[in-house]
Amino acid sequence: MADYFVVVRERWVSALIAGLLVIAGFFVWTLYSDSVYETSATIQLQENDAEQRVLAELSSIEAPSSIETEMEVMRSYRVAEGAARDERTGLTTVALEKDAYRPLASVARRLGQRGPPAHIRVRTKDQEPARTRRFEFRFDDAGTTVTVISLDAEDDPGVRVEGFAPGQRFEVAGHEFTVEVVSLPYAGRTFEVHVRTVADAARWLQEGQTIDLVGDRTGIARVAFAAGAPYVARDGANALALSYLERRKERRLSDLESTERFLDKQIGEVEKALRDAESDRDRFMVDARGYEARARAATAVRDQSDLRVQLVELESDKASAERDMAAWRGASSFDERLNLIGTIASDDVTSTLARDYLKQVKHVEVLRSENSDEVPIVKTALAQLKADKAAIERRLAVVVKATVQRLERDVELLDAKIAETKDTAAALAEEIRRYPQIEQELLDKSRVVEGHRRRLELLASKKVEVAISTAAGQVAAAAPLDEAPLVTRRKSPNVIYMGVLGVLFGMLAGIGIAFVRDAMDHKVRSARQLEEELGLATYASIPAFSSVRRKDRKHHRGPLVSVDAPRSVIAEAYRSLRANIRFASVEKQLRAIAITSALSGEGKTVTTLNLATALAQGGSRVVVIDADMRRSMVHTYMGADRAPGLTEILLQEARWRDALQRTSVEGFDIVTAGRHHDSPAFLLDSKTFQQLLAELREEYEYVLLDMPPVLAVADAAPFFASLDGVLLLCRSGRAPAGFYQGAREQVERLGGTVLGTIFNGFDARRVARRAYGYSGYYGYHAYYGYEKGASGTSRGKGRGKGGGSKVQPRAGSAAVGEREEEQPTT
Repeated sequence: MADYFVVVRERWVSALIAGLLVIAGFFVWTLYSDSVYETSATIQLQENDAEQRVLAELSSIEAPSSIETEMEVMRSYRVAEGAARDERTGLTTVALEKDAYRPLASVARRLGQRGPPAHIRVRTKDQEPARTRRFEFRFDDAGTTVTVISLDAEDDPGVRVEGFAPGQRFEVAGHEFTVEVVSLPYAGRTFEVHVRTVADAARWLQEGQTIDLVGDRTGIARVAFAAGAPYVARDGANALALSYLERRKERRLSDLESTERFLDKQIGEVEKALRDAESDRDRFMVDARGYEARARAATAVRDQSDLRVQLVELESDKASAERDMAAWRGASSFDERLNLIGTIASDDVTSTLARDYLKQVKHVEVLRSENSDEVPIVKTALAQLKADKAAIERRLAVVVKATVQRLERDVELLDAKIAETKDTAAALAEEIRRYPQIEQELLDKSRVVEGHRRRLELLASKKVEVAISTAAGQVAAAAPLDEAPLVTRRKSPNVIYMGVLGVLFGMLAGIGIAFVRDAMDHKVRSARQLEEELGLATYASIPAFSSVRRKDRKHHRGPLVSVDAPRSVIAEAYRSLRANIRFASVEKQLRAIAITSALSGEGKTVTTLNLATALAQGGSRVVVIDADMRRSMVHTYMGADRAPGLTEILLQEARWRDALQRTSVEGFDIVTAGRHHDSPAFLLDSKTFQQLLAELREEYEYVLLDMPPVLAVADAAPFFASLDGVLLLCRSGRAPAGFYQGAREQVERLGGTVLGTIFNGFDARRVARRAYGYSGYYGYHAYYGYEKGASGTSRGKGRGKGGGSKVQPRAGSAAVGEREEEQPTT
């Protein structure tokens, strides 16, 4: 996980740019996107009225629709088409002020740079246009001139209408428009007007509507509509609700008319059957001379018919009471009990509390749609709603218990009456069976007549109920329980939500870009990678100066870290390089060693000087020759004179002993590059240089050469074969491994021997987190720490003052670090 953070830190510029671009994209998209406002009206889907009971009782007519069916009807195209045709809202022609409801406009209004949005209503002469069209109405600053431009036509110059006044008719592009100003100011504003066909308007309403239930088993639905402006959303929701109620009213009246026709047909059939039965009875009485039994038989028939009707009514009442009792016993939840309150005609107090509670629920939903729950008015409303609900729950508990007890008593009384009626009917039937045969036949025919008469009376009463319901339904006004309010808070886009989402996606994009760039980076980043690519041993890994701790960097006053901070992690790396060179000298004597690189700016000069310092501190005599005669830096870093130097020695203008310059480090001398020469390769490819190397080998234990990059120039090509070995310096993140492979092949092609590599300028912080084999330096470094001494050197715990001579630059020399590309910190 630590490596992942390191990757992001190394690529922080790319990650930051990518993240800011994504955040800016989200921000711009949010500010310039069209707003969506949503509001809703509430409708009661089922009612307990007389016509519903009539339709349920008659078997030939279907039962009332379920709530799910009614909700599908509300979503139907017919309801949307009815809303589109509603002239009161005029949804076929919608006018919106251009860019007035975008979040950018809201910000401008809050800053006082823009006024409130204007609202106009545009009407056309034809209710249904031939095709859907879009126009742009541009009012001048005085509001007396309007320019109408067709947005469907390319490069339409528009039609200018002079002397405009609200309510005045004018004709443009085959449409006769009338503009009504609902809210001021409209002058100087631009409106986009959509003139839709009824079919397109209906589909638009269907796409923007949302139908759902308010609670469980309440029978109340919410009709919501989303549009680009608050007043359009309000008009759309109200139009959809009214259209559904009108469709339901029409459907109910149609059902009642069908029921009335059915009743008329049944009444005619029963009247005919009654006349036939009476005629048959009268003929039987004449033929059988049964006048004397007529009175007794008629009484028996009436009594028996009354008992049968009474028994049916009692059993129907019992079944109804048992259903009610089961419903009340099964109503365990608050919403189920609340839904049953409407069936208690006598409990007006509880019904009133229930209606007030439902209104309070709707009011709280409107408040929560416009404000957050932390607003005081919302908190107060929620608390009041909770208290009202608790009061209703207590009231419902009492009502439920009392209702169940009353229904149980009613069922017991009905059972007793049914048993008593059955006993009476059985006794009467036994009495009738004892009548003579002629009386029995007369009794049967009288029973048929009485049955038809009773059925006729029932049908007549039902027809009266249907007639009353039809008359009431024709005059009843269709209106929702609650009309859709005008909302001021947009549904989308949510600026806060989109801002958080933008920051999240910006972070993910930045991290992704950082990892993509890291995956596409083929430059050498670790010593292990360098060893695998080149197949050479790494003699040392030297951290970048900038990667060590800040409190440790203050001790690095110059490039010679081995002198300024001998106990630092960087000085320890150079001592590791010294140890590896001495170990390699066991098998093959290494006296003349060159340090070069593939490209410039990899830190070979600083590495050469610090290696020489480490060797000298280890007791060896070392001389450094600045063989990079084109871009020499040894004299700059050491504060020495450039001339006399190597140029003067090779031109035999000075002896090497005269050009030799001693440093303040015991055993460490330097030979600078000397003055500039037009052909340094010619000077280096001479016997004088070979002789110089031979003499310095005799005088010094180590001769270190600071050579130019092998892939940049070919100045050092002639004397590679004269050296004991070459160390190839590789700077972390400087170039791909192919460059260093090419440098190695170039040295070997010219007869040189590449001993190994030096990995320079790596991030010590990254290495300290991963086991590359060098994090022990940090443990050592953290243990011993730094303490200021008189000379600026460090001192460890339990040890004496560390030392090392400090290089004293000569007067008039250049400042250390003048050439940035040669330092390992870059």
